[in-house]
Amino acid sequence: MSFKFKNQKYEVELEIEGYEFDSHVKDYYDLNWLVVKVIFKDRLSGKIIEKKDACILTYELLDIKKWISSNKKKLIFMEPCIELHKHEDTITIELCYELSPENEECIDFTCRINSNKKRLILNEEIEKYIEKYPVRNDNARKI
Repeated sequence: MSFKFKNQKYEVELEIEGYEFDSHVKDYYDLNWLVVKVIFKDRLSGKIIEKKDACILTYELLDIKKWISSNKKKLIFMEPCIELHKHEDTITIELCYELSPENEECIDFTCRINSNKKRLILNEEIEKYIEKYPVRNDNARKI
């Protein structure tokens, strides 16, 4: 399961690798951080850059799923490495800081979702991640 985006310079593949910590951790947030892996391929040189960061919480996957079919234009997360923007039939993902290639501050990538079928496929992919990485231990101590 992965998501593909591109801009003038890069083709990008984004996927969730798993939980940052195992289930023995006591803190609610530490239990629920997910590691995001981003692979950048330079469209001119073919050079590949890989970045990883624990920057999405399990419950933020639920937020993404709701956002796709909502009228909201922007979705932000607790960690500022990723931001999503929606305009008509385009989703733009903004990658910053730890997830930006070659330490550029922020870089944008777009994906056209110009049909209900594409929105459905995107929702199904998010749902697979939600099932694979459910929110862990709602009773854990929240900071």
